[in-house]
Amino acid sequence: MKDLFNDLKRLSNEAKRFITGTLPREVGKMAEDHFRDSFHNEGFTDETLVKWPEVERRKEENQKITKNKKTGKKSSRYSRKQQTSPILTDSGDLGDSIKWDMDYNKEIVITTDSEYAQIHNEGGMAGRGKKVKIPKRQFMGPSKQLEKKIEKTLIRGVDLIFEFKK
Repeated sequence: MKDLFNDLKRLSNEAKRFITGTLPREVGKMAEDHFRDSFHNEGFTDETLVKWPEVERRKEENQKITKNKKTGKKSSRYSRKQQTSPILTDSGDLGDSIKWDMDYNKEIVITTDSEYAQIHNEGGMAGRGKKVKIPKRQFMGPSKQLEKKIEKTLIRGVDLIFEFKK
C-alpha cells in the first residue's frame, strides 16, 4: 500500500510540474510560432490558411514599365524589391513583436507591442484623419489548428506521466 501511495504522490508531482511549467512554455512558444508563421504564409491559419489581400505594389497592373516623357528614362511605379517583397515584412518589426507570457493566473497571454498591430490584424481606417483604408490582414486570433496542436501536446504529456510500466 505504501508503494502505491508513493507512486501516486510521484505522479501527482510530475503532473503538477508538467501543467505549471513544461506545458505553458510549450504552448506559449507554439502559439508565438503559429502567429509568426502568418507572416511567412501571408495569411492566417484558423481551420485553413486564409491568404491576405494582395498589396498594390505586387499587382501586375502596377508593375508596368513606363517611359518618362521629359527624361526618356524607363521606370516602374515600384522598385523590383517592392514588387516582390512579402506583405507586412518590410522591417520585420510586426512579426518580431509577437511574444508570449504567463499572467498571474498562470494563463498564456500572446501580445504585441506594435502600435500598428491592431489595425493590420482587424482592418479599418488609419492615417492622419483616418482617411486610409487598411485591409484586414489577420495574423493573431483564435485558431482551430493551434488548438489541435495544443491538445496533442497536452495528451502526449499526460500519457508520458501516467504511462504504466508492466
